[in-house]
Amino acid sequence: MFGNNSNVRQQVKREFIWEGHMEAIEKASREGNFAVSFRAAGGPTLKALSKGAAAKGHDILEKTIKPGSIRKAYFGDEASDVIDKVRKESIEGYVGHWDKESGHLQGMYMSSRHGFSGGLINGNIYPIDLNNLETSLSSLKGKENWAALPFTGDYDMHDMISFTTQPHSVPSASLEEMKIINHINQRIAQCDSNRPFDDIEHNVIRHGPQVNYPAFAMDKEREEVRKRGGIVKAVAEPGEFPVAIVSKGEWTIANDIYELEKFYNRVGAKMKVSWRPGAGNPGFVSNTEKPGMVRFSRKT
Repeated sequence: MFGNNSNVRQQVKREFIWEGHMEAIEKASREGNFAVSFRAAGGPTLKALSKGAAAKGHDILEKTIKPGSIRKAYFGDEASDVIDKVRKESIEGYVGHWDKESGHLQGMYMSSRHGFSGGLINGNIYPIDLNNLETSLSSLKGKENWAALPFTGDYDMHDMISFTTQPHSVPSASLEEMKIINHINQRIAQCDSNRPFDDIEHNVIRHGPQVNYPAFAMDKEREEVRKRGGIVKAVAEPGEFPVAIVSKGEWTIANDIYELEKFYNRVGAKMKVSWRPGAGNPGFVSNTEKPGMVRFSRKT
């Protein structure tokens, strides 16, 4: 685990948080007396956020336009060609609309303030043609501050710990959770003119931390959980690592679950039982009929 030195700050701004937002998040965590951790956003998303792009919530499930997602949809030289095209036209990092059959990139998700009338936008998807990309983007790029109109990823929180009273993990969907989310978004709104607090789509924190996802899903999405055959394994379990933690203004990197547990122990908070490494972890049971889904092995 690495503490608040210049190397840590460099890693945070390179992988986790746009540097223009770091001070605001630090300030919020000092004022609100809390710690939150973040999963890596990645360079393409951070670049789009730096331009003011909207941040997607849970309602948009498609993948960001970046080399990894492009290489899953295209192969060999074609993938390299698509990567070059989207970089040249500065649309890397936005959320793509991918054809369900071919997997090919067909559009980008737009925030509701896109300002287009008529039939160009289908739902909230701006159509793009990779064979004529510059021309297909001309209407979008004709808009003032166009780079702030499409969606990119948000900042995905992993943990949330409050130091008011005894140090504790903040309960799912609680007033305390919402207060911390609002505090961060308000401080960012003060330093980033593209992100007024009342413009929900441009808030960079769109939902609670991953640690609260199972409780949230079982409480607020019970019927969906039943239909899906459980909850999403990748989000129910801790990770992906590393995560960047800001605690009362200081940054730390936890490279694995053991380092994260050390952080919890250091600040006097208890990690959720199902996330604790080692013996006694009840964890989750895979649903053999639904790959990627898990059920609780017992109540956590």
